[in-house]
Amino acid sequence: MGSGNLDVPAGSLGAAAVVCGIHSDPEVGDGVIASLTSLIVDKVVIDGDDAVLFSSFSHTVAKNGKRLNTPAALHLTIANGQIVRMHLYEDTLAVHEALSD
Repeated sequence: MGSGNLDVPAGSLGAAAVVCGIHSDPEVGDGVIASLTSLIVDKVVIDGDDAVLFSSFSHTVAKNGKRLNTPAALHLTIANGQIVRMHLYEDTLAVHEALSD
């Protein structure tokens, strides 16, 4: 998985690594080619224990070779240096179309 450049202040949310290691999409799951998947983080907004990431996902679907490019927003809640809640907002129609044969 690729990643964008993050400039997260030291100590914010426990660590920048918490913010970077979050890609898990249950609808796509193992149906994508990992080596052709990327995540670009455009902006991170932090407020207390909450963070919002504005990003873009790019995948290649394994079963049909279709490319899936979707903007996404992730709302994370952090406790004790770990993600305890994640809400993912993305173009679900684009996901559905890419997974269709």
